[in-house]
Parts: sequence; structure tokens; C-alpha cells
Amino acid sequence: MKSIRAIKYIVIVVVLLTAFGCGSGSNGSMTLTKTMEDIHYQIDYLPDYSKDNLIQMADLDYYRFTISEEKGIGKIRELFKPSGYNKLLFYINKNIENDFKGVYGESELSPVQVYFESNNKLANKIVFLLAFEKNQKADETTIVFNDNIFNNGILNFKYKTAELKTL
Repeated sequence: MKSIRAIKYIVIVVVLLTAFGCGSGSNGSMTLTKTMEDIHYQIDYLPDYSKDNLIQMADLDYYRFTISEEKGIGKIRELFKPSGYNKLLFYINKNIENDFKGVYGESELSPVQVYFESNNKLANKIVFLLAFEKNQKADETTIVFNDNIFNNGILNFKYKTAELKTL
């Protein structure tokens, strides 16, 4: 059973890396942003890139979630110092999946995958690649992030499902 789960995990990571590893999200993505306490949060809905890949994962919706600093004040840089970075990685490995939710009408889903895009401490941002089960029926899709990195609370990013289907 563990080997099947491991294979599924590897397949999802390969799809996410293949689909999003290169590029800026300019291929028809839809972006929503919020700023709290000088921290900038951005989520990009990414249309189904998997149709161009060898592995079909058409039943998933993909998002890129970026946390950056609005004024470059150093909060993210502090996280990338050795002690802060180790705490950040521990948190990401153990708890980050609990901080993202997909809300589709009355249904609330955990992400199928949350992948931390390591930037080797070079960029002043934190990037996650997310995969959720595809929303088929609800009028709105809300991606919820409970910010336990900077403790800025719960942020809701609402998309109209009809708009997403046009991409």
C-alpha cells in the first residue's frame, strides 16, 4: 500500500514540475492577490497543462501560490537564515497541507498535493505548487490559506468557476 502511495506521489510531483517548473504563469493563468502586513500573497490558477504532458492528470486543478515581500523589508530573508530555514522546512514538511483548503460550494477539500518550490534562498519569495480535485459543479472556487508562516490569519482567494472554464 505504501509503494502505491509513493508512486502516486512521484507521479503528481513529476506532473507539477513538468507543468510549472519553467515559465511565469503567463499561459492564460488567472491571478488573484492580497497584501497583509507588507507580505504579498499571489495565487495563479493554471489551466490544465497536463494535456500536453505524457501523464494525464486532467481531473486536477493546478495553482501556483507565491508569498513575497511588498517592500523588501527582510521578513522572508530572515526565514532563509539557517535556523529560520530549518524551521520553515520542518513546518512545510509536516503542516503546510493543513493550511490550504479548496472550497467548492458546500464542499471543502484538502489539496491532493502541495509542493514547495525550493529557490535555494536566492529569491525573496516562497512558492508552492498546489493540486486540487477539479471543481465540476460549484459556482465559486475558493482557495483558502491559513498563514502560519507570518501569522496573518486566513486568506480567501475566490474565483468564479465560469471564468476559470474560459481559460
